[in-house]
Amino acid sequence: MVTKTLYNKVMNYGLIEVVSKGINWITLPLLALVTTAVLYGEVAYYYLIIVLTGTFFAFGQNRVILSSQDNEVEIKKNISILISFFLVAVVEALVYFLGYLELKLFFAILCGCFFAIQNNISLAFRAQNRINDFALLKTYYVVRIITIFLVVYFTRSIEWYLFFELLILIVYFLAFSKFKFIKNDFNVITSLKDGLILVMYAISMYLITNIDKFYIEHLFSKEVLASYYFLFSLSTSFTFISAYFSIRYERDIYNSPNYTVARLRAGEFAKKTILFSILIFPFIFLFYYFYVGFTSLDYKPYWFIMVFIAQLIYFVSIKETYVLTYLKKNKIIFYCSFFVLFFSVILNYFLIKFIGVLGSILTLIFCYTVFWLVMAFFNSRYLSLNK
Repeated sequence: MVTKTLYNKVMNYGLIEVVSKGINWITLPLLALVTTAVLYGEVAYYYLIIVLTGTFFAFGQNRVILSSQDNEVEIKKNISILISFFLVAVVEALVYFLGYLELKLFFAILCGCFFAIQNNISLAFRAQNRINDFALLKTYYVVRIITIFLVVYFTRSIEWYLFFELLILIVYFLAFSKFKFIKNDFNVITSLKDGLILVMYAISMYLITNIDKFYIEHLFSKEVLASYYFLFSLSTSFTFISAYFSIRYERDIYNSPNYTVARLRAGEFAKKTILFSILIFPFIFLFYYFYVGFTSLDYKPYWFIMVFIAQLIYFVSIKETYVLTYLKKNKIIFYCSFFVLFFSVILNYFLIKFIGVLGSILTLIFCYTVFWLVMAFFNSRYLSLNK
């Protein structure tokens, strides 16, 4: 009975996550119907900044929360909020003193902060089995898609788009954070140490995936960025499948009784994520084929397939990182991701310059493959040392 109840909870969490991720995924592509390529490229550019800064402001506390004991989850969530607010103050001040702070960037950085906080709150709800609160928090994506579509359609303004992104995030923060400062329970330094390596890994992986888009925007135009970002967001839409199976397996992986069980669970995560991604791919491809005809963006089917292949390789590498996180080997994950990021920066710079957007896709496939192989090597090394 307990097992059945737990299974039902996991299924419900997974369904909620899939629906919310699906709505989030379709939001920006939907805007392509009502914007010019230039405005869509600008929206994509600032959304990239939101996600990048959000990754930094989360500061690795997502995995810290999921790997915490049940009685520590609320404390870890509150610490993560403190860390995010401290970091956003530092970043905004730094950008201001460097002379780069403008209204659009100011809004985008603040969005990144509240975006990180919201994700950590949802993870805390998951860890505490508060499914009703989890479901209510995820209504954010429904409110966001309706609001953002109307704002962009009627205003055609990047400033108003960013303002309403921020406003919605703040409203949901005020409604769901329930932050309590209990001084004796807070050990911020420990959380910062735990999160430092994880956030550096997360930022490295984010840049490996998205630094090409900053290059493309700089070297070409926002129209070129718009077409590529649209293609990229659709061909990597399978992340909602990954999100579903991460709910089913990630916390169990981190709390496995031994290495063998952790590896088996991680293998199940990767196998099911890849299988369902392949099954759904033809439908997503058809959607891309028909949908792009209603927009002002370019149709690039071969690029679409290549990005999808890169995504499958990434799913396999996630399996290896889950196991290394279980082993408390986060430093290895970070060093490897930083090593791969170095190659990504160099290859993107030269390949995009000489062969255009195709160079960024080839770089992505290469970097994901190298990262996966290096992660697999360290896991196999652990196996050989413990036989």
